[in-house]
Amino acid sequence: RDAAVRVIARLTKERDEISSRFENVEMNDVPVQVDKVEKMRNVMKSTCDSLTKFRTKKSKIAPAGLATEEHVAKLKPVSTLKSHSTTKPGVSCIDISQGGSHIISGGIDGQLKVARLSQDYTKANVISTLSFHNKRVNDLALVERKGLLVSCSSDKTAVIWGSEGETVSTSTLDYENLKARHVIKEHSKSVISCPVHPSQDYVATISSDGMWAMTDLAVG
Repeated sequence: RDAAVRVIARLTKERDEISSRFENVEMNDVPVQVDKVEKMRNVMKSTCDSLTKFRTKKSKIAPAGLATEEHVAKLKPVSTLKSHSTTKPGVSCIDISQGGSHIISGGIDGQLKVARLSQDYTKANVISTLSFHNKRVNDLALVERKGLLVSCSSDKTAVIWGSEGETVSTSTLDYENLKARHVIKEHSKSVISCPVHPSQDYVATISSDGMWAMTDLAVG
């Protein structure tokens, strides 16, 4: 408990220091768009307040449908999908849709494969191959409420995928027709992670160059 308290105190101090730096930034030095920063701050605060309230009430109640320890112990392979390149073999990351109907895998070959799962999960068929990255895909994340997919790579980029012509706020995820909508080029080295904010409005790209960037999923 004491260790946890010390970690929380350190993170709080770091947060306050970063916040102080933002508040003291000279607008002539960094072209910060105040309205966008303020919008992002408001969205994050609202989401944080909502999640905190929920977690406080539900912290001791297991989510409905949560797998039991006994169920997990009985899991075994029922299907194998070998869809990535054999010259550069290896799956580096995966994500699965909330309803369990689709699975997306990122490979060392730089490609993303979209597969549809059968209702009993015993079969998986590749329905789409997404090609943009020219190096290993390090991370990916589905943003189903916005109809988007995000991936990042050792090629220094991250990509926001979606259906062409769709409005992000109202679109649904069209797994068979995903296209590269926006390319994020904010880093000088490999982008190693791309977690999506719980609001599903922003994605953070984290790089081995020691920097991170926040991007609005709607505009890239």
